[in-house]
Amino acid sequence: YLYRPWILNSGATFNSDSTSNSRVFFAGSNASLTIPTGQTLAINDVSTDSFGYLADFDVSGTNAGLINNGTIAISGSGSNVGMAIYSTFTNNGNITLPASTRIRTLGGNNITLNSTTTFTGSGTFEVNGGTTTIPNDLSLSIPFELTGGTLGGAGNLTLTGPFTWTGGNLGNTNGLSGTLTTTGSVDINPGGTGSSGSIYLYRPWILNSGATFNSDSTGNSRVTFAGTNASLTIPAGQTLTVNDDSLSYFADFDMSGTNSGLINNGTLSVAGSGGYVGMAIYSTFTNNSNITLPSGTKIITLGGSNNVTLNSTTTFTGS
Repeated sequence: YLYRPWILNSGATFNSDSTSNSRVFFAGSNASLTIPTGQTLAINDVSTDSFGYLADFDVSGTNAGLINNGTIAISGSGSNVGMAIYSTFTNNGNITLPASTRIRTLGGNNITLNSTTTFTGSGTFEVNGGTTTIPNDLSLSIPFELTGGTLGGAGNLTLTGPFTWTGGNLGNTNGLSGTLTTTGSVDINPGGTGSSGSIYLYRPWILNSGATFNSDSTGNSRVTFAGTNASLTIPAGQTLTVNDDSLSYFADFDMSGTNSGLINNGTLSVAGSGGYVGMAIYSTFTNNSNITLPSGTKIITLGGSNNVTLNSTTTFTGS
């Protein structure tokens, strides 16, 4: 338990336990651990636990938590190698994440990735809980996953590596998040069924490399446009593939506020197999380009709140 400010002027090594969680608890309002410029905190994780992210920084009070102005370097061996963050964490420096390692944010934490944040390696940054904030414009090339919690902040975020969205809020619920632009591969996979299969978009998102939306096979899989700032734009030359293998029109774009909704300037392509294959639209939808609907598929507009516009440049492919 850490109850005081600690400055690592010569760096440090944190060796996790091989069989159970190894944690530094930031306890009380005065606790902090600062990595100065030019210094390194090496996290050596040799976990074999099924949960695995054993080099933890956990929080039991309101404090400054972990502050990185230098380098956090993750290494080790095991089935689940990386660092879980339950604490407040402010990053201004470099994070080294080799292949097959990850950082996972959990719980009610507050993570801030400032504009000087850089990553080295091809490991994964996963937002699973709490709030991760991008206050200023930032571009990241590592694999990025949103599986829970909130990815927000006023800064514009560009993800040039793979992005996977299976849960949580993409943007702050107050609608004041900057634009997300993705230029790497994108997989949208709402993880549950029924209402638990909804994921919520609160910010503008531009699919500069297209995306695939895989619906759940047994229940509703939805991207809900929430708040006035939400939109999902398919640019010219890009494709959003809606892969529906469910028993209903489960690849839904639902609306709980007045916003721009889904905007197609490229190609919206419906594919899949099942008794009822297609896409239901509850949201605002503006189409300026091609929609591919193979034989046996359909798009259905539902609800009294949607506004669907098919402009003169609309074309359909398929039967």
